[in-house]
Amino acid sequence: MESDWQGEIQIPANAYWGIRTARTAFFPNRQHFLPNLVKALILVKKSAALINIESGSLETHIGNAIVQAADEMLSGQWCDQLIINSSSVDPLQLYNHNITEVLSNRSTEISGAPLGSYQISPERHINLGQSGSNFLSSAVRLAILLGWKDLSLALLDLERLLRRKSLELRKEDFNNYGAIIEHYHSRLSEASQPLLKLISGTARIHETFYPRFVEKLRQLSLFNFRIDNSKTYLDHMDFLKFSSGLKELSTELVRIVRNLHLMNLVADQSYSVGSQNKESYKLLDALTMAAIQVISSDTAVCLAAQTDTLDSMLSIAADHIVKETELLGCVLIVFNQGYLSGLIAKNICHTGLVASTV
Repeated sequence: MESDWQGEIQIPANAYWGIRTARTAFFPNRQHFLPNLVKALILVKKSAALINIESGSLETHIGNAIVQAADEMLSGQWCDQLIINSSSVDPLQLYNHNITEVLSNRSTEISGAPLGSYQISPERHINLGQSGSNFLSSAVRLAILLGWKDLSLALLDLERLLRRKSLELRKEDFNNYGAIIEHYHSRLSEASQPLLKLISGTARIHETFYPRFVEKLRQLSLFNFRIDNSKTYLDHMDFLKFSSGLKELSTELVRIVRNLHLMNLVADQSYSVGSQNKESYKLLDALTMAAIQVISSDTAVCLAAQTDTLDSMLSIAADHIVKETELLGCVLIVFNQGYLSGLIAKNICHTGLVASTV
């Protein structure tokens, strides 16, 4: 049993999450997991703990226990303790509470104290020094960049396959599609760069802590984060530009998929999936649906920017840009491998000149 100002809640004896998570996890559903947001939040808290150890703000044994717990979570342990549904309102804050409590309970256990005793406190130890929006903003930016890293590789593979199919099928349309993907990959690469510029701290505590935190986060994440002193408030344009790039890429993907559908459906169709498996055609529809979802999410991002409130923008960025970047990357990987790589000319296949697909 745990209690707060709202009353008591029964918490399972083996649970690493606590009462704040229990109050928000109305619909636990681990199928709606946001791995990049989770990883980013853990890296933010690990970076802060390391700086607090170095500065003496945390006792060494407490800081080491927090770092060990963070490393365990980064390796995939305790994922069953993340019970927040990403479709909940404001998943950023909810994931933040859930991860903080898991780290608190696990590090408490590592230190030798009973689970649930909170000898290592969520606020006094896990979140030490992380006042202000700077840290959540850093986590959201890192989560988007983690998703972009995977999406970037999928887009490069898509471009390569399209250009190769242009030669194999002697169809210039595929080369044109490859050029379109190259263009939007370049645009998104450019739009991702401002996400590396973190807003400067306004509180005096940030004058020494925050620059060291940013350097530690850069080392742990392998992204070249740096402080932009011209930013004293959240810059909505960083998120808007990246979301807009995703929307325009997705609009072109819908058009490309529509044209691929037409190639497959005309009476004298010239191209077919080498396996002749109709299930492969469903990948065209899956990519279309993912692209449409990205397009619709951009509307939410634009509306959030108009509110001109910090919490709304960060929450929407976490709920939409992080999620849709992950989604599009995953669907493209499956599309490339399951559909496009097996696309061959039917007339060549039927003459026996092609024995297998690449």
